[in-house]
Order: sequence, then C-alpha cells, then structure tokens
Amino acid sequence: MGGVFLPSIDGIKQQTFSMDFILPRVERFLSEELPRIVSASEVPWHYNHRCKTCKFVEDCRKDAKGTIAMIPYLSVDDASDLKQAVPKEGEVDIEDLVNYVNNIQIDSNVSNVKKVKQIIRYNEDRKQSPYLESKTENAQYIGIPTATFPQETDHNLIIAMFLDPFVSRPFGWAICLYTNDGKIMKEFQHADSNLKSEKNETLSSFISLMNSFVTHLEEAFKYLCQEGSRACIFVYEEKEKTLIQDSLLELITLDPDKISKDIQPIQHKAMQCFLNLFDDCSLLLAIKNDDNENSEIPDGLREFPRLIVLEHSLSENIAINVPGFYQITDVWEQMVKPTLKNDQELNSLDPSNIDLESIYATWDSMNKERINKNLLFRTEFVNVAIQAYYSLLKKFTDNIASILIFSPQKFKFSEVQKFNHHYLGKLYFFTQFEAVTSSSQKRADRLKDFVQGEAICGILLEFDEFVEENHNETIAQFIVCDETSHKLETNNFTNFILTEDSAEGTREAICFSDMKYKKKFSGCPLPVLALIKVVDNSESIAIHLKGEFQKKRSKLQKNAKFRLYKRYLDFNTDKILGMLINIDKQKNSLSLEILKDPNAWSTSLPEKLPEKLKTIALNKCDSFTPSQKKISEALLEKRLQIIWGPPGSGKTHFLALFVTWYLTEVIPLLREKKANTIIGITANTNTTIDNLLERISVVQKRMNKTDDFLLVRMTTRSTRPSNSNDITYCTPQELNFKDAYKHTVVGGTIWDWHKIYDKQKIDIMIIDEGSQLLVANACVALECLNQTHGKLIIAGDHMQLGPIIQNTSHPAFSDDHPLIFGSTQQCLMRKVGDPSFNEDDFFLKKGQNHDYGPCTLQLKENWRMNCELNSFFQEIYGDDYISKNRNLEWDFKDDDLSHRKSCYQADIVSWKSNDFSKVK
Repeated sequence: MGGVFLPSIDGIKQQTFSMDFILPRVERFLSEELPRIVSASEVPWHYNHRCKTCKFVEDCRKDAKGTIAMIPYLSVDDASDLKQAVPKEGEVDIEDLVNYVNNIQIDSNVSNVKKVKQIIRYNEDRKQSPYLESKTENAQYIGIPTATFPQETDHNLIIAMFLDPFVSRPFGWAICLYTNDGKIMKEFQHADSNLKSEKNETLSSFISLMNSFVTHLEEAFKYLCQEGSRACIFVYEEKEKTLIQDSLLELITLDPDKISKDIQPIQHKAMQCFLNLFDDCSLLLAIKNDDNENSEIPDGLREFPRLIVLEHSLSENIAINVPGFYQITDVWEQMVKPTLKNDQELNSLDPSNIDLESIYATWDSMNKERINKNLLFRTEFVNVAIQAYYSLLKKFTDNIASILIFSPQKFKFSEVQKFNHHYLGKLYFFTQFEAVTSSSQKRADRLKDFVQGEAICGILLEFDEFVEENHNETIAQFIVCDETSHKLETNNFTNFILTEDSAEGTREAICFSDMKYKKKFSGCPLPVLALIKVVDNSESIAIHLKGEFQKKRSKLQKNAKFRLYKRYLDFNTDKILGMLINIDKQKNSLSLEILKDPNAWSTSLPEKLPEKLKTIALNKCDSFTPSQKKISEALLEKRLQIIWGPPGSGKTHFLALFVTWYLTEVIPLLREKKANTIIGITANTNTTIDNLLERISVVQKRMNKTDDFLLVRMTTRSTRPSNSNDITYCTPQELNFKDAYKHTVVGGTIWDWHKIYDKQKIDIMIIDEGSQLLVANACVALECLNQTHGKLIIAGDHMQLGPIIQNTSHPAFSDDHPLIFGSTQQCLMRKVGDPSFNEDDFFLKKGQNHDYGPCTLQLKENWRMNCELNSFFQEIYGDDYISKNRNLEWDFKDDDLSHRKSCYQADIVSWKSNDFSKVK
C-alpha cells in the first residue's frame, strides 16, 4: 500500500492506494530510466510558463535565449515534436528550426511538416511564422481565429485583486470601467485595501474588504444592465480570476449563525456577483449543503465567456520575442509602449507599479493611498494592453470578424432558479452544464477546422443531385470526398448542419447556436439535416441528406463543395430541468426522500409480509441459488434493494426469475390486495430494456405462467412493431394502469416514463444497469412509484463502466456528500447511519469483505467463467464470488484461439495442483 496526505474540505486527509499496478513502473524507473538520466552528458530541460513561480526563473530565462523556448508557451509535448522533426544530433535550438523551415517544401502535407507548421503558427498566406522572423523589439499579431476574445464591446470592466499568500486571502482590489475606446469612467473607478499592519489575516478585515468589493462591483453591473451594454469583464492573470472566485466563495459559504446575521445582505450581493462572473463548475460550491435557505441556480448558461483572462488571449495571438512566457515587462515594452500616445500614461505605468509580486514585496512599506493607487495603475495597464491588442489586430487584417468570431450579448443579470432543496439545485446545474459542455464540444470541432483551414472534424462533401423534392423536405445526394476518415451512421434525426467549404462557411457553422436550436427541425440559420442513406459505389461513397435546404439552395450547384458538421441535438434536457423544478415544489417528494436517506426509506413499508406467508413464498423458489434467494427475501422486507451483479452473475436472468416468482407466487398470498400489481422496467438503453422483457418472456413460458401477467413495451407510433404473442406494444398515453385486467410488467425508457410520471403510479420500479443511469434522469423513474408502498430495485455493477459524463471537473464535496453526479446505483449505496461512500470505498482492500450498506446485496455465482478465469474476478469481487461452471473450456475449434491451447492446458495442470502461482 502507498499513501499521500491531501488537502480536503475537512482539512488534511490521508489517501491510500494500492501499489500493485505501479510497482512495475517504479522498477522500470529505478532499473532503466534513472541510470539513463544519471549517465546523460546533458540534462534535458524545457523553459515555459510552468517555470513562472520558480525562484530560479530569471537565471533559466537567460539560458533559454536562443533555444526553442523562444516560442513562448511551448508545451513539453510540442517541444518534443519539434526536436524529433528537425534532423540534428543533440539539442535543437531556434536557429536549427529556422533553417529547417527555410529548407523544406513548406507546402508539403507530410504529417510532421503539418505538425511543425501548427506549432510555430505558420501563416499560409504570408508564408512566415511570427516566432521565426528576424528579431524585432515590437510584438506581432499571430492571427489565430478565436472564440474567447470579443470582436467588439461597448464597455470593458477591469478587475484587479492582490493576494496575501500567508492567509490565502486578498489584501487589495481595484475595479474600473472603461469605454470601448479606452476612456475611463471615473464614477466607476474604485479601489480598497488592507494595510499589512492592520492584521489582514482576521476574518472581519476580509469581510470588510469583500463588502466594499461586491458593493462597487454590483453598482457597475447595474449600470451595464441599464445601458444594455455589450460588455466584457477582464482580469490580467489566471491567478487573479482564481482569487476572485475563491474569495467570493468563502464569503458566500460563511455561516451567519456563527458570525452575524448582518453578513447575509453582503452574501446576497456576493452571490449575485459570482453568478454574473462565472459559469463553470465552481458554482456548485456556492450552493450550501443544507436546506435551511434557498439555493440560487443560474437558469441558462452563457455560450460566450463573460470573464476573460487577458494573459490567455495574449499567449494565443500575440508573438513577443522572449523565451518561455510573457512577463508584464515584456508586454509593456514590446506591445503597449509602442502604441501609447499619452506621456502621462507612459510615466505612470511603470512595470514596478503594476506587477503583482512587486506590489506585494513593497506592501508593508506603503500606505493605503499608495496601495490603492498601484491597484488602479494595474487596471490602467490592462486597459491599454486591450487597446494595443486591437491595434495590432487592425494592422494584421481589415477583416476583424475573420479572427474574432463572437461579440458579447447585451449585459443582463443572470436569471436564477431558486430551489428549496440543495440536492435538486445541484442536479439542475449539473444537467445544464452537461448540455452546454456537449454543445461546446461540437463547436470546438468547427473552430479547429477554421483554425486549420481544412475539413478535419467535418465531412467534406461535393453536391451531386436532388433525389426527391416535396413541399416540406428535400433529399439530396452528396459525394463524400474523404470517406476514409469518418464513420457514417444513418438515422432519421437531424444530427447535422450543412455549410459551404470556405472560411466564411465554417465561421457560420461556429456561430450556429447549438443550444438555441437544440430541439429545432426547421427555422435554423443553417440547414439541419438527417443522414438517411449511404450508397457505397466502387468508385466513391455517396450519402443522402434529408431536410430543408432553403438556406443554401442557391449554392447547391453540381460539384459545389460543402462541409457537414455534427450538431448538438437534445430533446430531453429541458424535460429533466422541468421535472426537477416540479419535484422541488412538492411537499412530499418521493425521489427527494430516497436521495436524502435511502436506508431509512427502504424500511418505511406500511406493513410487512407475515412470516408465515414469507416462508411459504420462499419455499417456492427452490430453483434460486443461495444469493438469489437471500436477495428475494430482502425484497419482501424492504422498499429499496440494490442488486450488485458482477460480470457473469446473471443479473438479467435473476430479475426475470424474481418478477415471475413475485407476481405468481407472492402476490396471490396477499388476498386483501384487490388491484393488479404493476411492475415498471427502465434502463439507460432500449437494448437493455428489450433484453430484460424478452428474458421475462422466456422464463414465463418455461414456468407455464404466460396467463398470469402481461408484458408491455412502451414505444412511439412511428417505431411501434407489430404486437407479438409475448409482448404488447403501445404508446405511454395508451396505458391505463387502473383498468389493467391482470398483473402487468411495463418496460420503457426514462423518456417514456416521463410522459406519465405525474399521472400513473406503479408498485415496483426496476432499474436495470443502474450503474449507467445518471441520478437526475433516474428521478423520473422514482417519481413513478406509489407514494405509500412503492418499491425500487436497482441492478448493476458499480465496478464497471459508469454513465458517460461530458464534464469531469466537478469540485470535490465533503466525504458525507452523496455521489449525485454519477450513477444512480453508487448514489443510493449508503453505509449504516447513512454516510455516503466515496469513490475510494468501492475498491476492495486485501483481506477485506465487501459491505456496501444494508440496501446492497451481491449475486455471488459466476455462470460464465471457469475457475481459472473467475480467480481474476475474485480479486475484485471477493473470494465468495464462485464459479458455477467450474469445468467450462475454451472452444479451440476457433482458429483465433488454437494457438492458446497448449498454454491453457498447462494452466489447467497448475490449477489442479492448487498452485495458483504457476498460472500465467
């Protein structure tokens, strides 16, 4: 075992981990890599922005001159690629790179040449790289198209904040509002600070400083909102953004009961500022972990960032002849000073007055007026740097829109949705953020093609002909020009947008708002199309696209080139958001009760099956294995049962056995029960639902119980197959559980159940593959249960692949916080007393028995594997996970396995001698 101490919300926490998987790497490092490093004549090193905080940064900066670190912000991977591309023994310097670029055929499409051109920002039109030109003392604009810097603004709000590293809190801040031409608005110029001698570390000084900050920031926001200004907010460095974020979060999450109720108005202002500055996962930390007060969640997230880190924009599009990264003095000397016309600004904006480290170093010797003045100098520096950025851009091109793609929307305060229950508020934000992240990924592909100047992520097409035309929709045939690079899957969903194969066409695709049109089939600024057919000829591949082509009709000429991009299509996010709001409004929400304390809810049956009847029922499941029988017994006594089914344990078969046994053997014992029992089935995929229904049908026939209960599958009218003798197909609206003439098992997706969750209630809901279903989606299934006696069964394996999550950067909560952003199964697995499991608890330590709380039981029989294969899974699932087919053998008639026969037979001999160490 290994261990490390890590900071957490509750202080320093020890994290342990198994060394088994890392030991080979440690051994290789000690035996191979370390001797190679020690014996090397030269030590490889690379100077870039990671070196910023090192105390030797200035010494290394001198040594880095002339190396490939003269390409600022060059990553280690890109540096390695450049060294491999340039044919030279020993270290490659910047002169070697210049010679390489001058001597190669720069129009070549060889992969390593293309890679070099990307790294050095080679401009195809100008046939040069801004990093490799003859040395110049002035900055140059690179010209990389970007979606993170505004094309034009009405106002720029600039914030500066200074950190006291000893207490991890600010000691000063400045806010200043400028017009888009750089003129200062004096009524919105403010600064405040604490003296070092005033005990900056006290909580009261922090609250006082942040009170003045949020008060003036809110005033600026109100002005921008009243003016309808297309404004952006700027900070210079990433660490300033982080400091503002952390400081607001600390203020918001203070407990008024422990400090003073007077802090609540300040906290409200801080929350408003936080919501209008940030739109990332940090918002989850601003939601308190109790239901004593409302949680405010942004209702809709911005597609264009409101807060911009200027240093990121400079590193992306400004070339300055210095190694590693840009210091403030570099930006001042080579970018800002050449563009300044004002002598007063030239004299006042000395780098020593605006650099964070320099100001902190002289903090103790300055009075408050001097500190505030330097803070305001920093906002002035950011303002002139922004003006210099636009000045260099205008020299580079007259077509600014070809580089800066977006303009900010008119400023307005973020709309919020208030939640009484913080779990629901967090799920609301999580669901929104997943959608925005998915949408952003689609846009990132288009932006990548725009930067590269070719269709890499999009599909390059050539228009051929119209195949079919009618009033509503048209089918057109296109020839695929790069058929080897994309997987073409057909369906009737309008998953694609079509645009011309040009820079302007790609820009239109980038500006296409996926979130705004995520449910639209028509009325979009670009054609939204479905790929309905692939025609694979001997010479080429053609595809049929169906949809409305009016927007590009005049461009659809024979052999005209187009690009096809995937778009974000989403009919379900709004359903989940609306349902979460409805749940929050309920006085007694079943799903919220289950989320809060599943163990307590599990024991809340109004009446239990008498022991005598339970014994009779259990005597009729003799064909069950011991673990299956144990789980069945638990299901008679509880409302919640999580069935943990490792690979090969027969989860689906057991669920089919249980459903048949419960409806035909248990329910008849309950003579007072007059209404028919309804069991619901859902899962993350249609395939899983269909498999379970088919398995129930097989068991039902085998046990001669086909007349005892119905099997129903919810579907749509357009996709409904003809009814079979086994399963009835119908739409959700056609169901009426009250009039059911016999017990019924109903299968449907979460979205099928969403159509009836507020109208129809069921007795048991089975969630198959619950380890793959998100908690927010599962709330639909929970709301379908009968409030007084409904039961929930979740089957799955939390040790296998979980649900697909688009954004994995969610903040860490305290250890007792449920895993609500993961799978339903993990979320509802709680310890006795209801403490939540964290992800580390799911890994079995050596000699430890699995115990995942009173509501979780494991299927302990492996039906698919012999003892040899099962021995591996016992390492994960425990020694009591036994093979039921001990003598299963591989089918060596398969040519792909024949070469393994001798090895396998040797392993059999080793296993039979009980010497497992010999098994390879």
